[in-house]
Amino acid sequence: MKSSIDLLSKVNDKRRVAILGDILELGDYSIDIHKNIGKVLIEDKIDLVITIGEYSKNINEVINNYIENYHFDKEYESYDFLEKTLNEFDCVLIKGSHAINLKNIVEYLMKK
Repeated sequence: MKSSIDLLSKVNDKRRVAILGDILELGDYSIDIHKNIGKVLIEDKIDLVITIGEYSKNINEVINNYIENYHFDKEYESYDFLEKTLNEFDCVLIKGSHAINLKNIVEYLMKK
């Protein structure tokens, strides 16, 4: 996740958007790891963050005063927002555990 965010941060002249879902199966480390992702997003100066899932709320807690951010419990709840918010000039990272179904966001956006 950190490497992906670091790569996104290197994009110039585009809005850098991270759509991040829960990283599952982290057990007792889940909250701390998601909070650490928030710190990486701040350090890398990502412009907009959208999180999906239960554990990713911890990312929002960390970045709330630093980065524009939004949270959705399920990926399909984000569709209208993403359609209204994203544009063709954005550079978008979409990453999370397979079970969070972020592939559905990719498919939805590709149709638009």
